[in-house]
Amino acid sequence: MRTFDNTLRSAFIGCFALIIISSLSMAQRPRLPQSDGSSSRDVPTSIDIESIGTGSDATAIGQFVSRVSLNRNPEGCTCEGPCGLDCPCGCQSNIIGKCGSNCDLVCDSGCDAGCGYRCCSAKTIFQWSCCPAISDGDDELEPLVTDRPDFTESGSTVGLGVVQIEMGYTFTRDDDGRDFDEHSFGEPLFRIGMFREWFELRIGYNYINEREIAGTNRNYASGSEDLYLGVKLDLTEQCEYRPDMALIIQATVPTGSDTRTADEFLPGVNWIYGWDLSDDVSLAGSTQVNRAVDDTGNAYSEFAQSVALGVGLTDCLGSYFEYYGFYPSSAVAANVTPEHYFNGGLTLLLSPDVQLDWRLGVGLNDAADDFFTGFGLSVRL
Repeated sequence: MRTFDNTLRSAFIGCFALIIISSLSMAQRPRLPQSDGSSSRDVPTSIDIESIGTGSDATAIGQFVSRVSLNRNPEGCTCEGPCGLDCPCGCQSNIIGKCGSNCDLVCDSGCDAGCGYRCCSAKTIFQWSCCPAISDGDDELEPLVTDRPDFTESGSTVGLGVVQIEMGYTFTRDDDGRDFDEHSFGEPLFRIGMFREWFELRIGYNYINEREIAGTNRNYASGSEDLYLGVKLDLTEQCEYRPDMALIIQATVPTGSDTRTADEFLPGVNWIYGWDLSDDVSLAGSTQVNRAVDDTGNAYSEFAQSVALGVGLTDCLGSYFEYYGFYPSSAVAANVTPEHYFNGGLTLLLSPDVQLDWRLGVGLNDAADDFFTGFGLSVRL
C-alpha cells in the first residue's frame, strides 16, 4: 500500500509540474483588435450565400466563406472589421456564408490576424440540452467571483489567461474541556486559468499557529500545512432550473512541517452546484469526499456537505449564510466524529478586480470548534 501511495503521489505531482511548466509559456488573454473607426464602409450583419456578387464585396465575403465550417466547431471565431462578418462565438452553421443566429467560424492560424478573427473558447465543458450555446463574444471580464469566504466554492473558473489570488486570516477558538486557540495566516489560494475557459489550476498554502491549554498542560505549535493542489473544471452554466456546476479534483501532498503534515498523499473530489434565484439571491451547495488520516495513522474517507444562500445588498456589497458539515467514515480514533457549522459573512467589491471579505461562524455540536472569524482579500491580476 505504501508503494502504491508513493507511486500515486509521484504521478500526481508530476502532472501538476507539467501543467505549471506549460502555463509559463501561455499567451495572455486574447483581446479583440480595436477599430480606429477610419473606415466608412458598413459591416454587414447578415449575408446570404445567394447574394454574393462581384468586386470588393465578393472578395470580402470570399474571405469570410473560406473560414466557415459546416460542422459544429467548439472553439468558434469572431470576425470583426470592415472585411468580414460579425458572428457570435459558440453557435453553429448549416449554410456556408449565412451569418445570423446560427453561424460558426473556424479557428485557424488566421485568428487575431487579417480581418481580425479571434479564437473563442467555450466557457463550460458541457451544455444543458434545453439551451443554445451561450456566448456573446464580449471579451470584457465580469466582476470578481471568488471561492472565499464561505466553505462552498464558486461554480465558475477564473477564465483563460487570468490569475486570481485569494488570501486571508482566520481565528478559531474551542473551549469544550480545553482552551484552544488557532491563528491561520495567509491562506493564499492561487487560481490560474489555462488551456480553456473552463480549466483552472489551483495551488493553496497555509501557516498555522495554535495554543492548547488542558489543565496544567500547555502546548504551543506552529508550522506550514501540507500543500494543496487542485484542478477546477467548469461543467455547465445554469439553464432554467438546471444548475450551474463545477468539479474540483484536489489533493494535499506531504510538504508541511512535522507538527502539521499528514505524511500521506490525500486525494479528494468536490462537486459544486448552484442556482441564481433572482438578480440578488443565489443558492449553492457542494458535496465532496476526501481521504484523511486520524491520530492513530489510520486512513479514512471524510465526506463534507454544504449549502449556502447568497444575498446581494447593493451592487458592491454582498452577504451569505451557510451550513456545512464533515462526516467521517471508517475512522478508528474516538475523537473523529461528525462536525457541524453555521456561518455568515459579507463581501465588499472595491473594484471589478479587488474584493474584501469578512466571516463569522459557530460550531453546532460538541465535536465542532466553538467559534471562528476572519477576513480576506481577493485580487484578479
